[in-house]
Amino acid sequence: MALSNNMNGLLDGNKDDDSNEEESVNLSDFSNNSETKKKQKEKKKAKEAKEKAKQAIFSSQQVIAMDQTKNEPDDLIIGNSLFIFAPDNVVRRLLRQFISNSYFAGFIYHMIALNSLLLTLDQPSLEDKYQKKTIEEMLFIISWIFIIECVVKVIVHGFYWGNKTYIKDPWNVLDFIIVIFSVLTMILVEIIDE
Repeated sequence: MALSNNMNGLLDGNKDDDSNEEESVNLSDFSNNSETKKKQKEKKKAKEAKEKAKQAIFSSQQVIAMDQTKNEPDDLIIGNSLFIFAPDNVVRRLLRQFISNSYFAGFIYHMIALNSLLLTLDQPSLEDKYQKKTIEEMLFIISWIFIIECVVKVIVHGFYWGNKTYIKDPWNVLDFIIVIFSVLTMILVEIIDE
């Protein structure tokens, strides 16, 4: 009986060994499955990262494209400006690059602010001739800067005929009116001084 129990135990032990082997096989399957799952997760994460990178590149390209449409890319410059400057004209392209620069816009905004400040300082009751002459000269220089800006933008965009011409932009209409009044003021000052 003891022998049979031992035999049974051995057999059971063998069964346990078999089950242990099955368990180890199952555990190795599980570890293989978990490794496979980890690899699959890593592949999935890598794929997602690639997709995100593609989306980021695509969205940055969209932003660049949107920015280019704001700055009017070369393909939107159609027709001759002032019946003289063709779209591929070197002068027109260089001036377009010049006015598309953010420093140009910042400079013009600063000139507008300085012009406004000088206009508030310019008073008929100002008695110091040096101050009055300095303000007049600075206003004169700023007026010429605005005139040059207007001329450059007209050369780049064209004046009236076309979709994206100078006069079709409301801000440019305001600039043009200011330039016209500046030129008229300069002419009247010259006439009065003579």
